[in-house]
Amino acid sequence: MIDELFLMYKLVNDEWSKAVSELFQLLSTSLRNRFAMLIALDEDSFVYDSNVLVVVDKVDDEVRDKVAKAVIEVNSHHDCTISYYLTSKDDVNTIRVFSSVKEKKKEDCEDAFKEFKEKVKSIARDVIKAEIYDSNVLVVVDKVNDEVRDRVAEAVIEVNSHHDCTISYYLLSSEEYEKVRGTIKGSK
Repeated sequence: MIDELFLMYKLVNDEWSKAVSELFQLLSTSLRNRFAMLIALDEDSFVYDSNVLVVVDKVDDEVRDKVAKAVIEVNSHHDCTISYYLTSKDDVNTIRVFSSVKEKKKEDCEDAFKEFKEKVKSIARDVIKAEIYDSNVLVVVDKVNDEVRDRVAEAVIEVNSHHDCTISYYLLSSEEYEKVRGTIKGSK
């Protein structure tokens, strides 16, 4: 049943991602083939008071001890806190619950992007999902001016007010966009 799950992940160079990556490495090394998977939610998302699910072939005292030691070590190295839930790969319900949190967040982000794109379509030449600087959306307009800035800012404030996902935009004129177009990877 575990093989049927579709799990997404993103690699970001921030403290939370570094901590999750370190935990994954420690568990892979210490548990070897007993370690099945790790599902990390966002740092501030919780299921059963946990933001990380550790899945192993079978839970026993040795596994509990190794997981606890790994989490304590990781938490001592990073300015964030991993709160874990340990289960076996047979606990399909718990795995689904943790997986669904990620899927719901992804769907909310898609909905937020579509709504934002709709709100700015009258002034934007293009709206692109792209990681650029500290932003996740690139807005290309004919000319950047105060009116355009205000309208885009109002749209993002409205969209972000009722979505869990946060639209963080970067505004470029079409002239500026043409200069950097080949370096930006994204989707519309």
